[in-house]
Amino acid sequence: MLVRNTRFGDLDVSEEQIITFPKGMIGFERVERYVLVNPTDKISWLQAVDDASLAFPLVQAPLVYPGYSLYVENELLEPLGEVDEAMMGIYLVLVVPGDPRNATVNLKAPVVISLKSRRGMQLLIDRPEYSVRHRIMPAEKGA
Repeated sequence: MLVRNTRFGDLDVSEEQIITFPKGMIGFERVERYVLVNPTDKISWLQAVDDASLAFPLVQAPLVYPGYSLYVENELLEPLGEVDEAMMGIYLVLVVPGDPRNATVNLKAPVVISLKSRRGMQLLIDRPEYSVRHRIMPAEKGA
């Protein structure tokens, strides 16, 4: 299957690479099919299969926030199928403004992907220690 997009050129992906988000991503609930581009890189992209212009930059949560936890009941993860933490990827949406040193991730809305069932979802987590704009690089002193 050929996935057209505006960032990477046409991607030739198999049906097995498609990840279904039954409820879409927040704000994009109608877009349900995605492919994970460069899944082993520090920054991956969640590219919509049916919308060439829609892609989310993602980073694996432990890379930017060691000890990150979902703090959710397993029932909330039921849309992913059988919960197998060893086969689950937890990603954070990356926002890179004009100055990359000010890049942030949203700790309150992780993207969870079951590599086993090829299903994903974006959660909302209400934890006071989590920010929607967590800087991934420490602020410079005096800045």
